[in-house]
Amino acid sequence: MFKKWLFAHLLLFAVAFVTADSLFGVTAPRGETFTVPDLCGMSEADVLADARLDVTSEYRYDDRPAGTVLSQDPPAETARKLGEKNDRCAVRVVVSMGPETAPVPDVVGQPARVAAARLREAGFLVEEVAVAGGAAGNVVSTAPAAGERLHVGETVRVAVAEGDAEAFGTVPDVVGLSRDEAVLALFLKGYAVGNVTEAESAQPAGTVVRQSPAAGSPLPPKTEVSLVVSAAPE
Repeated sequence: MFKKWLFAHLLLFAVAFVTADSLFGVTAPRGETFTVPDLCGMSEADVLADARLDVTSEYRYDDRPAGTVLSQDPPAETARKLGEKNDRCAVRVVVSMGPETAPVPDVVGQPARVAAARLREAGFLVEEVAVAGGAAGNVVSTAPAAGERLHVGETVRVAVAEGDAEAFGTVPDVVGLSRDEAVLALFLKGYAVGNVTEAESAQPAGTVVRQSPAAGSPLPPKTEVSLVVSAAPE
């Protein structure tokens, strides 16, 4: 008698449990077990292309290339059970936006101490170089020039005048000229031509594509200016 009573109650409990599960989802959803892959170091585009993942992305500046996945949650090798209705695994990733950049402030003509403070406030390191020319103690030029974007934490070279205006001139811009034209332009400004190297470029062969020091740099006469010219196509 007791066994019949116990069996009847167990059967009633089982029916009630199955009914509640079907109505309210008491038990875990049925589905396959999925192992989360290692996404760190992959590109965000490749991660988003994985149809098994439901991806949420966050972004921050980092030294690694833009679009690189920096971290993930859940971690790699984590086991997740996918449900019948949700057949994708939710993953949150942090993605690099690349190094933070900022424009170089225009500090030409300002006292060196003021200029250095402004550059540091913008996130740059400062290297001061004494040059002749202009009002003593004031900034004559910066490299890179004002407005150019530079990675935060990099160095801006600041030329500070010592007051001897006639000892220095400024390097002409010869980028875009032919090699012969560039040599003549530098000669007329009192400068010499240093190393001349070739590099592949879309410019016609023999065209100057880069120069060092940059145009506008205050330098004494006879200083050598190096050129990079476009190589002839093979």
